Amino acid sequence: MRPDYDLVITTLGEFRMRRGDGVAVPERMRGGRAQQLVAALLMDEAPFRTEMAAQIWPDLDEKQAATNLRVTLNVLLDSVEPDRRTGASWFIRATDGRLGLATDGVVVDVRRFEQAARAARDAERSTRLADALGHHRRALELYSGEFLPGLEDPSVVRERWRLQSLAYGSGCRAAELLLAKGEPEESLEVLKSAGRIDPFGERSRRAEVRCHVALGSRSAAREAAIGLQQMLADEGLPMEPETVQLMERMELAVPTRAGRGRAAG
Repeated sequence: MRPDYDLVITTLGEFRMRRGDGVAVPERMRGGRAQQLVAALLMDEAPFRTEMAAQIWPDLDEKQAATNLRVTLNVLLDSVEPDRRTGASWFIRATDGRLGLATDGVVVDVRRFEQAARAARDAERSTRLADALGHHRRALELYSGEFLPGLEDPSVVRERWRLQSLAYGSGCRAAELLLAKGEPEESLEVLKSAGRIDPFGERSRRAEVRCHVALGSRSAAREAAIGLQQMLADEGLPMEPETVQLMERMELAVPTRAGRGRAAG
């Protein structure tokens, strides 16, 4: 039966599990193998138990890895769902050798973030720009930090970069839509959040320059453009074509390709 509380999982900025009824979940469930198990369930809709065990315990043989998975899963479920019937769980379903994280009763921040980002894309495809703006801003608000910090599994790292790119894109797009609405001041506020997600992102820096132009401050726009140019030079990063065009419009010198590109290899 469904418990009378939700399981709330935080994965952005930190890893934490809590019960919706306020009952504490033991601190040992904040990391380690429990975190890896939850990560595997979030990144694969219904992974095989054998594949999960091999992923979490790659140095063990199949039998020992399977035993460790069973023990870890039982410890996790005893912590978040102690009143369940033996072997049965509402939150983590076991079917035909697969495990799956329930959608009813399990609240996960990264799921909510991706739903907002997906809704923003759908609204843009339908040219519902006002709706798109709202969804992009919601996605940016929900992105409270990197995915499962401290967990360096290669698949987690790839997912971390993907989610960061989505959040940065939503921040930049929200700022661009606000600027198009004639709200450059609000656009600049949104760009601060986008810049924290990717300090070296050129798209947000270009939008910042355009906001200052819209506000009538060419000196501030020029300073922002010079700052972008200097940041790229300090990091040895090549300019994107749009940045080159911006520098030319601001009447700033554009370094030669050889001077602004990283050495090959």
